Amino acid sequence: MRPRTGPGARHLRPFLMHEWPALGGAALMTVGLTVAELARPWPLKLVIDKLLAGHDGAFGLSSSEVTLLVGIAALVVGIALLDAIAQYCSDLWLQTAGERIAHRLRIALYDHLQGLSLRFHLRRQKGDLVTRVTGDVNAIGDLFAQSLGSIAQGLLLFAGMFVVAIILDPLLALIMTVTLPLLAFVSFGFRGRVRVSSKRQRAQEGEIASRANEALSAMPVVKAFGSEALERRRVSEPSALRMALGVEVARLQARFDGAVAVVVALGTAAIVVVGVLRVATGELTAGDLVVFAAYAQRTNKPMRAIAREWTRVAKTLARADRVGEILAVDDILVERPGAYRGPRAQGAIELDGVSFAYDGGRSALRDVSLKIAAGEHVAIIGPSGAGKSTLAALIARFHDPAGGSVLIDGRDARDCSLEWLRRQVGVLLQDTVLFTGSVEANIAYGNEASFADVVEAARLAAADDFVESLPDGYDTELGPQGAGLSGGQRQRLGIARTLLRNPPILILDEPTTGLDVESEAQVLDGLEGLMRGRTTLMVTHSFALARRAHRVVVIDRGRIVAEGPPETVLAEDGPWRVLAERRRRRTRSRVPLPVDRDLPQLGRMLDVGEAADALQRSLGADAQVGEVAVRRVMYRPHDRLTVHYRVTIGGAEHDAVALAERDGDLEQRVTSPAYREVARMVQPRSPAASPVAYDAELDALVSWLPFDEALPAVCQPPDRLVRRLTWAGLDVGGDDGTVTTLRYKPRRRAVMRVDGHVLKAYGRRNDYDAAVAGAERGARLVPTAPFELALADLRVVVHRAVDGAPPPDAAGAAGRAGELLRRLHCSPALGLSRATPTDELAAARAGAALAATVVPALRPRLEALVERLAAAPPAPRAYVASHGDFHVDQLLAVGDELLVVDFDGMCLAPRALDVATYAADVVRGRGGDTEAVVDALEPLLDGYGERPAGLSWYVAAAILKRAPHPFKKQVEGWAARVEGTVLAAEEALDG
Repeated sequence: MRPRTGPGARHLRPFLMHEWPALGGAALMTVGLTVAELARPWPLKLVIDKLLAGHDGAFGLSSSEVTLLVGIAALVVGIALLDAIAQYCSDLWLQTAGERIAHRLRIALYDHLQGLSLRFHLRRQKGDLVTRVTGDVNAIGDLFAQSLGSIAQGLLLFAGMFVVAIILDPLLALIMTVTLPLLAFVSFGFRGRVRVSSKRQRAQEGEIASRANEALSAMPVVKAFGSEALERRRVSEPSALRMALGVEVARLQARFDGAVAVVVALGTAAIVVVGVLRVATGELTAGDLVVFAAYAQRTNKPMRAIAREWTRVAKTLARADRVGEILAVDDILVERPGAYRGPRAQGAIELDGVSFAYDGGRSALRDVSLKIAAGEHVAIIGPSGAGKSTLAALIARFHDPAGGSVLIDGRDARDCSLEWLRRQVGVLLQDTVLFTGSVEANIAYGNEASFADVVEAARLAAADDFVESLPDGYDTELGPQGAGLSGGQRQRLGIARTLLRNPPILILDEPTTGLDVESEAQVLDGLEGLMRGRTTLMVTHSFALARRAHRVVVIDRGRIVAEGPPETVLAEDGPWRVLAERRRRRTRSRVPLPVDRDLPQLGRMLDVGEAADALQRSLGADAQVGEVAVRRVMYRPHDRLTVHYRVTIGGAEHDAVALAERDGDLEQRVTSPAYREVARMVQPRSPAASPVAYDAELDALVSWLPFDEALPAVCQPPDRLVRRLTWAGLDVGGDDGTVTTLRYKPRRRAVMRVDGHVLKAYGRRNDYDAAVAGAERGARLVPTAPFELALADLRVVVHRAVDGAPPPDAAGAAGRAGELLRRLHCSPALGLSRATPTDELAAARAGAALAATVVPALRPRLEALVERLAAAPPAPRAYVASHGDFHVDQLLAVGDELLVVDFDGMCLAPRALDVATYAADVVRGRGGDTEAVVDALEPLLDGYGERPAGLSWYVAAAILKRAPHPFKKQVEGWAARVEGTVLAAEEALDG
């Protein structure tokens, strides 16, 4: 199987190829080193076999033996010289190649980082990038000087030893090779684990560098907040993890070294045993055995070297992967072939249908069109986050638009050379960045300017007075980021720097933000000279700066909402003041929403402005969203959020739903066959071209009724639904196929009317089954709308429509409601599920949990209330047939008769359940709820004939279940109403 090639290896290959002469020479010297190493035991072999063999005790040397001894000595010296020369050349060439590779790689990486878009740099930690440019690149260079030569020599030495061993004795050579597979297995096994640990180690080093760099760069803030201990923890945590990973790598290395030593020792022992036996049989000389023994012993040395250096290589490859990851990033502003490099621009700017979204789908600009004449001064104002700075960044081509185009003198900025474009557009940021160096060098930054030019630029920027008052004037050395200068002084130096560039187009991005009145006035004086004769775009919150413009453009939510002369736009009754006041009113009236990290869309989905934007995106350009109101919120914290909107389009009302989920892949769900089929079915009746769509900016699914995949009856075309009812045996009469939706709860329930019939559609099978059972039983127990039929495939229950009206209020209908309850509770109760006080407590606890989530300040009171309910639950003596959800909205007045509807929750329950539910329904959280409960409860009990046991407990539990209802309905002041509902539950339990 082909080994995996990481990004580091792929991107290092060109740098290695550039150094092939030095690396090739080093490889040749490695061969020389290997030859010298292989030859080391041979002089001793010659001495034993040629000079010592056959002698026992003292003996003399013949002249030929003396000559041989001198030759052997010369051979020892020659081997040493070969080793020294080869080692010198190998080290020199490898180290030189490593330094050159590190240099070229560092420059290439730095150039690549500078070429990446601003979007990339805004989302990456600076300390981590610095670590990659310095430490990681240095380690790659060291790899050649310290590791590659040792590994190559070790591998060649192994190969040479094996070849020589084969020549001397194939059997002993075979024994030498027995341990090699085991050594290879150990080596590669440890290598993979070391590389993984090393990569994690380097990631922690980058994190440490980033956090330390961040804290040290913001030391005034750290000191001001006394957060030294916090910053210490922020660095010590990744440092501790890095230490643990380093210890793990050291442990792996030590275990590797030990395993290699044991394997090599086993191999040496086998060679010694078998070698002596071979010498004893005369098939091997004593000198040959010495060579074998020497090779076996020296096997340990290259294996240890390879083990050590292979660990270092694994670590370095982890670093190389980090470098390769950056080099592989292609978030670069592409310069097209033949890009324009003409003379100085006139300065005319045009944005034609420009749209732009940041990572994650957050839209910043939407179809913005704007023309700015050459030399015109335009102020861009708007609320924070409206898209002002993004518009300026697109003109400077820090980013490219996702849609539309930015034109400079009628030419698309993407067709222009970046070098030319940077000369045409000067940018003055909110906080001028100054570098360590003299004042003169900072003003002249990026420009070839004489001292006289620098002084003139400072004069025009109103900076010359304070510069000349500095200790060394223009030669004064500034600390990092201009330490020691005020914000106004830094801005005036920035103005002077921009003046030296003399660009025809100028972008001022909040140049006076954070300045005091005096400093702002000084900066404005400097800007007068800077803007003169230049096309100027001023992104600002300052009215003083905006009034100096020829035209003011107002941006809100990524769109231009107004533009005109400053005296018109900024007037007391002008569009900017109206927008600002509307936003202030909305902010004042907005109730603080809970923070849900798993559903960050919560606040935006409940903001009618944000919702209107999302609905408009879903609707498209063919229709315009009018008034938007939240009808219902279904919220499971940290899991799921559904918001039902009533939307006015062209004078007609429509229902729309936004759905967000923590783990659901909503974008993929839209393209599923089931969704596509339902969308195709309802498309002709939807106000949107696509009845359901994924909104990336909101990260939510937006659908328009009649699309609701959980309610098949709602999705049916009216004529098809009527035919289905007719086939089921329902007499629809002369109906024209009109289906009217009376009530709708997304994905749960819808009530529709067709001719003289009421259709109740259910989203869940168990709700449908309960509705069918309740309808059949209810018709036999109390007066109700006649049950006609049920359609299981559509989950629809059909009743005959009854001409009646809801009772005007709960208290007025309470007496007759009590009589109905008495009749219901005295009816047979067979086959119904039981609802115990434990079930009611669980429902109350769920209501309390949601209320505590949306109004956290109420959590202690809610928890105490639940504890009181849990401490004293009633012990029912009997369970009776109960409605399960009995309240005034479940009643219909037909003449003098009162009918009960919706038996969906029929169950066996204590008598107090229905009585309490009816009384609790009058609670609205507006004050006076306790009196309202009493006013409804007294006539209800009169009609019922008795006070059920445990009624106070059940009333408190029923009210507590209702605690989150004001939030679910998003009524005005819902937080106060939730608190009022909790108060009513507390008083009910006390009573």
